[in-house]
Amino acid sequence: MTEITQNPHEIPLTEEMIPRVTRENDLWKPVIEVVNQRGDSEPINVLVDGHPATCCQGDFGTHSTRLQLLFDPPHPKWGEGFATKYYRFVEPGKLELRTGETVAICKLVPEQEG
Repeated sequence: MTEITQNPHEIPLTEEMIPRVTRENDLWKPVIEVVNQRGDSEPINVLVDGHPATCCQGDFGTHSTRLQLLFDPPHPKWGEGFATKYYRFVEPGKLELRTGETVAICKLVPEQEG
């Protein structure tokens, strides 16, 4: 079970929580079809070192799985975002990039409407 942090709406991200998406054969179409079993329909909202982003896995027109992070607003270092196949989770909520840099990453969970 994933441990809840101080903010119950921020859960340390693990690779298993990231939706895997594929695009139809036409790479110019924005249609996304999810192929994982959880039934997620789109990338998830995350915080990367406190910066809001969306996150998903997919091939994005290549022939290997990549992690994609898209920031809004742009990140001070990575701009609008990036995709990489060189990453690993060293523990829940800690993502190591190819450069050896480790960032904190958590899934944002919306508040329950009541």
